Amino acid sequence: MVFNASESHVNTFHGLYVSAWLSDRSLLVLFLTPTFLPLFYSYIICDSPAGIESGARHAMYFADEAIICTNPELSSCRDSDKMIGFIASKSRRAELNQTPVVQRLIVTRYDPVRAAKDEMLSLEDIGELLGLPLLGVIPESKAVLTSTNLGMPVINAQSEDAAEAYRDLVDRFLGESKPMRFTSVQQEGFFKRVLKAARG
Repeated sequence: MVFNASESHVNTFHGLYVSAWLSDRSLLVLFLTPTFLPLFYSYIICDSPAGIESGARHAMYFADEAIICTNPELSSCRDSDKMIGFIASKSRRAELNQTPVVQRLIVTRYDPVRAAKDEMLSLEDIGELLGLPLLGVIPESKAVLTSTNLGMPVINAQSEDAAEAYRDLVDRFLGESKPMRFTSVQQEGFFKRVLKAARG
């Protein structure tokens, strides 16, 4: 969930402050967030727990914008659809009849090859189910698991598709126009096909 504190933007990955102390047990801090933290930060990003339990609902309550993360599985999309409804009807903006929370979508763990074989939902399927504008697509990548095990953000990984996709996503969020990558099956080059045929 994103709380827009001012019109100024962070144009690079520097100057971002990450805090892990906000949790379900610190609801007082969450309720104070829209009052005090905007005095110091341009954007306040509150990471929501997975699913649609109380932690996610607390995180979304004060949001100005919401980034819905889903993966190409029907159960995940169903949960995302419920959260979209909660945000539209139960957020503070909804309760006060203010401008609705801006909601956008991120699709993670996407594999266009498997989607083409109907082994997972396609981006078109997900778009029809959820009806939100697409902010980014993160490809399935072993680098995500590796980075998680090392305790490092995958966005810092070098020469990894997932890292590039996250960087594109941040740029789009900050207003830049970026083409959507890693969404279609990459055709093999001529020499790669020849080598594959030679190897049998």
